[in-house]
Amino acid sequence: MTALDIYQQDIRDQQSGTLQPRQQYYARLRDALHQELMQQGYSELLEELLEEIRAGKLERIYVLDYAVLMECHSMIVLGRRMRDASAYVPHLHLRGEKVMWEALEQPGSFVMALPLDFPEKLRQLRSVSRQLVDARDDTVLPQADSAAQREIEQVHALNKLLEERCKALEEEREVLKGRIRDLEEGVITQQVRYAIEARRIQEEEALRAQCEAQRGVAKEAFRAQYAQEQQSAALRRAQEEQQAAAQAEEAARAQAAVRQEMAADLRQLIALLEGKARAWEDGMRGADLRMLASCYVALDDLLNRPMAQLALDAQCAGTDAAVLADIALVQGTLADRVRQLEQAMARLGLMVIRPSQGDLYQPAWHLSTAARGAQAGAPIARCTHPGVKLEGAAEALIKAEVWLE
Repeated sequence: MTALDIYQQDIRDQQSGTLQPRQQYYARLRDALHQELMQQGYSELLEELLEEIRAGKLERIYVLDYAVLMECHSMIVLGRRMRDASAYVPHLHLRGEKVMWEALEQPGSFVMALPLDFPEKLRQLRSVSRQLVDARDDTVLPQADSAAQREIEQVHALNKLLEERCKALEEEREVLKGRIRDLEEGVITQQVRYAIEARRIQEEEALRAQCEAQRGVAKEAFRAQYAQEQQSAALRRAQEEQQAAAQAEEAARAQAAVRQEMAADLRQLIALLEGKARAWEDGMRGADLRMLASCYVALDDLLNRPMAQLALDAQCAGTDAAVLADIALVQGTLADRVRQLEQAMARLGLMVIRPSQGDLYQPAWHLSTAARGAQAGAPIARCTHPGVKLEGAAEALIKAEVWLE
């Protein structure tokens, strides 16, 4: 994964609450960013941060991301060694003390305001990394092996040695200036001062020439080693591409066979599901029609029995005319609902079974309540409860209750 991928994945992990260990995230992001800058002289993460800063979108930064960027700046721009991150977080301090890893494992946002020199350090990091890569070759090198990294570290060590020697010579020069001043007060001559200064300059030039020679030797050794590694890598890539092509062809054949088997299984499953769906639909429709028929029979029985008896009792008891009018209104409303229900049932293909006197008894449609062993074709005296049947069906959903003559 690139440094930008690791950075964006950690943002998503923070939003979902599933963070990986902070020390592990720091090491992964630091190594990925350092490798990209040293091998390519370019990093998408660095460019995105600089773009957000220029657009004014980035005002605060996560502390571990800041520590990673400052560590890469220290190693690449300043030429320092990688800091120890086993117990504490480099470049981070809290109330004058180093920040331990345990503190970052606790819940919290841990963001900080951008320092004023932060954008400039990012630009320095980008510029120096590009110069280092360009110094290795005329074109931007895609990768750098461990041997090349060691050569670069040697160059940084030589630069550091040169800086330390220059500091020592500067201190020596200050000491010599003090001595010269002392000698000038005595018997020292101008020629002695010139000789001392010339010797110091010669030593500085000799040391600088030695460092430049060692730097050139290290650069040539790196280029030779890198060219050899590039040839080996190209050969390995060609072999791996051939193997990958063969494996892809074999996988394609296997996938085609599996796809055919899955298509056959899918057709069988679709046929089975369609059969189950038709059976379920038929069952549900029959249950709904039977419930509708039951409701109609109950509503008709309520109209012709309890309501009729209630009106008769009220009339016989001499009930007030207003109450009789209300009862009649309820009876009329209920009769309208029964007729509307009959019309709705007719649209669904349901027919009301209400035999008249003299109609012939049919066991599939009628249920005798007056005699046992009723025979088909017996005359019906009267109908006590209506029934319901589906148009074209051989047997009624609810049989009509009848008395036989």
